[in-house]
Amino acid sequence: MTSDRKQRNHQRATPPLHSDQRPPLAATLVDASAAPTSDQPDEPQDVPQTDPDLNRYIRDDRDADTLRALAALTETALAHRSLDSLLPELAACVRAQLRADAAEILLADDDTGELVVRAAHGLDASAIGERIPPTDGLAGQVAAQRAPLAAADLWAHPTSRPSRLAGLRSALGAPLLDGDRVLGVVQVGSVRPRQFSATEIRLLEQLASRMARSVAYAQALHAAEEARHSAERRAAFLNTTLEALGDGLIVTDAEGRVLYGNPAFSALLGVAPTDAIDFVGDSTTSDEVAARLRLLDVRDTQGNPLGADDFAIARALRGDMLSGPDTLEIQIRRLDGQQAFLSITGAPVRDASGELIGAIIAARDVTERQRLEDTLRQRTLDLETANTRLSTLVEVLPVGVAIVDAEGKPLLINEAIRSIWGQRLLMAENASQYGEYRGWRTDTGEPVTAEQWGLARALNRGDVTVGEEYDIETFDGQRKTIFDSAAPLRDDTGAITGAVSVILDISEQKRRTERTRAALDAYIAITQALAEAPDHAPQDGDGAETADARAARENPLARRLAELTRGILGCARVAVTSVEERDGRLYDWPVAIIGMEPELEKQWWDEQVAARPREAGLGLLPADRERLLSGEPLLLDLTRPPYQAPNTYGVTTLLWTAMRTQGQLVGFLALDFVDPDGRPHTFTREETQIAQAVARLGAVALQHDRLLREREIARAEALALAEANRRMDEFLSIAGHELRTPVTTVKVNLQLAERRTRQAIQAMTQTMSQAAASEPGAQAGVRGKPLTQLLRLLAGATQAAHRQERMVEDLLDVSRISSGHLEYRMEPLDLTELAREMTQEQRLRDPERLIEMDAPDEPIMVLADADRIGQVLTNYLTNAAKYSEADRPIVVTLRARGARARVEVRDQGPGLTPEQRRHLFARFHRAEGIEVLSGSGVGLGLGLYISKTIVEQHGGSVGVESAPGKGSVFWFELSLAEDERAEPAD
Repeated sequence: MTSDRKQRNHQRATPPLHSDQRPPLAATLVDASAAPTSDQPDEPQDVPQTDPDLNRYIRDDRDADTLRALAALTETALAHRSLDSLLPELAACVRAQLRADAAEILLADDDTGELVVRAAHGLDASAIGERIPPTDGLAGQVAAQRAPLAAADLWAHPTSRPSRLAGLRSALGAPLLDGDRVLGVVQVGSVRPRQFSATEIRLLEQLASRMARSVAYAQALHAAEEARHSAERRAAFLNTTLEALGDGLIVTDAEGRVLYGNPAFSALLGVAPTDAIDFVGDSTTSDEVAARLRLLDVRDTQGNPLGADDFAIARALRGDMLSGPDTLEIQIRRLDGQQAFLSITGAPVRDASGELIGAIIAARDVTERQRLEDTLRQRTLDLETANTRLSTLVEVLPVGVAIVDAEGKPLLINEAIRSIWGQRLLMAENASQYGEYRGWRTDTGEPVTAEQWGLARALNRGDVTVGEEYDIETFDGQRKTIFDSAAPLRDDTGAITGAVSVILDISEQKRRTERTRAALDAYIAITQALAEAPDHAPQDGDGAETADARAARENPLARRLAELTRGILGCARVAVTSVEERDGRLYDWPVAIIGMEPELEKQWWDEQVAARPREAGLGLLPADRERLLSGEPLLLDLTRPPYQAPNTYGVTTLLWTAMRTQGQLVGFLALDFVDPDGRPHTFTREETQIAQAVARLGAVALQHDRLLREREIARAEALALAEANRRMDEFLSIAGHELRTPVTTVKVNLQLAERRTRQAIQAMTQTMSQAAASEPGAQAGVRGKPLTQLLRLLAGATQAAHRQERMVEDLLDVSRISSGHLEYRMEPLDLTELAREMTQEQRLRDPERLIEMDAPDEPIMVLADADRIGQVLTNYLTNAAKYSEADRPIVVTLRARGARARVEVRDQGPGLTPEQRRHLFARFHRAEGIEVLSGSGVGLGLGLYISKTIVEQHGGSVGVESAPGKGSVFWFELSLAEDERAEPAD
């Protein structure tokens, strides 16, 4: 539609031209000058007036020529649209019409007022473009006076410019007038002097008038062409600009129909550029446009549907300006299904008369901005929430927290800061005012200047300080000690934007530290007292001392402990009692008391000694006594039931705590405070804890003293036991040697009697056999029965003698072990062969017992005494047979493991508890509760002891693995011979 409108306007503004149908300008000039003859003079002559008709004829003929000249000039003007082609033709036409030697046309410059030579005929062409100042020369005068002027003699004319009109003697000029506006000047000149007639002047004036209209028309046409070309260039530029815009743009008519939409508008709709206008452009009414736009689900930024009257097009067509704060923010569902946020601006379009002819709407995709704003909004909300939480957290922190800006002005101060520095806290405006906070370094005592505080150093230098200790004076006059830590706060670029300071009031901790240091000094003193205590207990007489006698004596170490406790806690009195167990009950007796007047102290000692022996915790409620004995501190208020009782010592509240070490109760520590007003003292947690610590250390002191006494008793007992053992070893040695001879004699005689009895039975059997052969029916079995019974008795006696011999040998071995005279014959020994021999011997002694052997076929060589190692194996086998049922098997296992050989004897007896295994290899030890189940009777408890000694003196080790109900495994290990050692198995 726009292109059609442009085409019609062009047709109206451009009339049809048919210049090719007109004769050339030269031909026209010939036609216009055909009347004059060749002898006609160039200049008009004065015609005599004697004949009026002739004059009229001449005038009429001139008028005809004028008309023909004007017609020719008009045709020439109509044949040319361009001044550059028109003006030279007009100059030639004028020269020919006025029969001049030269003609030129000058046009006025609207900007400078100068006259510019635009066309010249008969003159030097170099004059084209020459400029003539206003009023200069004949042309300037013509333009200035707006009337024709003639100069018969240019050389004598005051304003002539001979240099430009060289060769011309006369000239005639006329202005080119378009109404009141001077377009320029046309002038002709003659080489010879010439007087221009009025007719010639009028002719030039008429020609100038026609020329002026032609020039004005040509100028207007040129201006129109220039305007059209400029408009087309502007339109092309505007169209290119609109096409390249990133914002969507649409133009509507007054009815709301979309006339234009750029590609960005298509992109906003989510369709191809060729489809965007089709989506809304084929609508015939604004309602249809609105209906199409509703398909986009247009909503405001809060998600509320937008009504048709609130659409940007509707508002702009109502005359609303959508810009600045009135910019419309919406969200749409694009035709490709994506969600988009748009920022809409728009304005109505009006014509020159102010009538509304349409609207222009611009839309910008702000989806990313909206998302960023949503993110920023959410982050801002999160930040506000975090700030609120931070403020709440900082406010409830038990430490002081101060956050300042880059200048040092507080942004956040919690209540703990005010509590530390005082409620009249100075709120500094910048870091230079930090000098108002008074503080001193605790290590040097030097005052802290404004720039030395941690916050100032964090702001000025970026320092991070941790735990700097200062003594301060608060704004309400108190003295405190604080720990100050500070650090700078930085932005993403690393620039310091503020700082944070954390202050901890350690005044109370410091006081506690001082008290703890005092307690530590006391502990050190107690430890020194322990270290300086004599390493033997004082003896009275022969060293025997009863508990009652000890109860009447003060312990110097306990008194020192009481003095130190009193010094630490500042209490009034401290008493220490010791606890001892007798017959399963706990009894206590006093060992120290301090803090009383001498008379009261003596009275207290008399009362305590008179009350002994007394069970520990007597007089307490059962629950309180249980707490006290378990180690829990007990606070007793003696002014209230159930412990309310009058006393002569002024005790109101008593702290009573047990003195325990290594789980053992060794005494009690009791202390109390005296209040000037007689009120019960309230014990703090710290006082209770210190008292407990002193009690634990005091327990070590008392235990040390007790152990010294017990050590003296143990020393005496050990000496007595050693003497008894020595005498026993002597007795065993003598008894063993004295018993060995008769036992050997008895054993030999029994073996001899057993052999002769067997021979007698054999001879009798042969005699009986012969008699039975000669005397059938003889009773040989009856006669030999007494001898068989005798043989059985002799075998039992021989076995008993054998056991007796073994016991004697064990006694002798114990004697040899004690005296160090147990000798060994060390030689290479095949342990496998030895184990088989000992196992076979045991099978012969106990043929009804199943004894299994699990050993490798190859020899296992050790360096050992075969008899002694065989003795160990025999002891293990005998022990296994004795303590397991006769029908239960015994298994002997032999293995070589790395550099060691291991022999195990496994039985299926009752098994042993850890307590029963503890002293199993001790001398004369028999496990309690383990009965002999088969074989020989109970021994002396020496077999395992002797076995352990033999193996260990071979460089080996012994042991037992057992559990109740799972039998036992007795084992010993010996080192393999050097050439028999193998790498250990993986």
